[in-house]
Amino acid sequence: ASNGSAGVNGNENATTGTVYGVSGNAQSTSNGSAGVNGFENAATGQVFGVNGGTNSTGNGSAAVNGFEGAVTGNVFGVSGNAQSTGSGASGVLGNENATSGQVYGVSGNTQSSGNGAAGVNGNENATSGQVFGVNGNNNSAGNGSAGVNGSENATAGNVFGVSGNAQSSGNGSAGVLGLEHSLSGQVYGVFGGTNSTGNGSAGVSGNENATTGQVYGVTGSTSSTTTNAAGVSGFAGASSGAVFGVTGGTNSPTSGASAVNGYEGATSGGPFYGGSFYAAGTGGIGVFGSALATSGFAIGVEGATQSPAGAAGQFVNLSGSGIVIEGQSGSSFTTVFTVDAAGNGTFAGNLHANGTVSGSAKNFRIDDPLDPSGKYLYHASIESSEMANIYSGNVVLDRKGQAVVDLPEWFEALNGDFRYQLTTIGKPAQVFIAQEIQNHRFKIGGGRAGMKVSWQVTGVRQDAWAQAHPLQVEEAKAPR
Repeated sequence: ASNGSAGVNGNENATTGTVYGVSGNAQSTSNGSAGVNGFENAATGQVFGVNGGTNSTGNGSAAVNGFEGAVTGNVFGVSGNAQSTGSGASGVLGNENATSGQVYGVSGNTQSSGNGAAGVNGNENATSGQVFGVNGNNNSAGNGSAGVNGSENATAGNVFGVSGNAQSSGNGSAGVLGLEHSLSGQVYGVFGGTNSTGNGSAGVSGNENATTGQVYGVTGSTSSTTTNAAGVSGFAGASSGAVFGVTGGTNSPTSGASAVNGYEGATSGGPFYGGSFYAAGTGGIGVFGSALATSGFAIGVEGATQSPAGAAGQFVNLSGSGIVIEGQSGSSFTTVFTVDAAGNGTFAGNLHANGTVSGSAKNFRIDDPLDPSGKYLYHASIESSEMANIYSGNVVLDRKGQAVVDLPEWFEALNGDFRYQLTTIGKPAQVFIAQEIQNHRFKIGGGRAGMKVSWQVTGVRQDAWAQAHPLQVEEAKAPR
């Protein structure tokens, strides 16, 4: 009833080109089919069933463009309905301000299960600038609110709830960007879900192909304090197939580039996580990291911390038993080391330490030589309050009742403060050290010709490492 009201209102201001204020096409013969269908029930207000406007001069430009190619069925190229009496209310509102090109305010809807089908598909090919394939923003605190919400219910095919692609190398570029500012409620910046069992199906799929710049395949942020709120939340409900709740990929060689990036900005409280992963089933893996390079140095999983009191990696077995960490090698997954929940470590190979090795007891275990298949043999190491080395041997005295014992060339460089012990075999004799160690040898005298003598020399380490790291025999315990 108000001036300016219209069932259909089209405005086309171009001075050249084949352009349309409103354009529709339908080939169906069924009742109710329409190229363009607008419906407006308000009794007052400047309202529109369909409203479109364009300033483009390009051929084929349209404020609203609808095409419906079905030959049967009650179908619509574009369908809009508005019952609001507020000024500017619209059944369908598209705004496109370009001055050239075949462009659309809003385009796209599909129920197809074919490969690559999408409810909304965003593609951003700019090579620079802060640009977005799809951009969503939500300030609502209500449960289930979403800046962008994509759902794909096909049971087969390579399909996506939301798909974004960006090739821009500009900082902040994103294939899909979601931002959620509410302080409460179970809300999402970006939320995706899929029930498809087809290989490669994804609730949310992000791909970032830039070779430089701080760019992301998928990035999400939330300010909500409610439990389970998420910057990015993905769920794959399929019961079979290699499917992913969230998947990301990047080809950038720049240090710090990530296929998936998680950030947790709280400065107090906790525990809190930059990334959190769970596997519910028997045999499941909570986190899986794989480096696919077959040459050079690559790492499957890496942890880092800047906290002087923190840990770069932490592993917890909440059962209090079993294995805390296990290392495997080769395609047959041969276990090469384990650390169990009691703190016991087992290594299949050698253990080397550049520093010191400490413990309440230092034992070694070998097979019992009398029953190697059925028993172990344990020996304790000799302990001392000094860094002592012990050397021993047997020697036969010459016709003068003397003998010279040769030692390795490094003997005096490694050892000092020598101690000697001599024991005659068979008969007593007053053997003695006739000459102490000089030029890596010492002399025994005082025996009889042909007599056998056992000797032992103890030296204290004096090499560079031992001098730089003297043994501290007694140490006070920390208060804790």
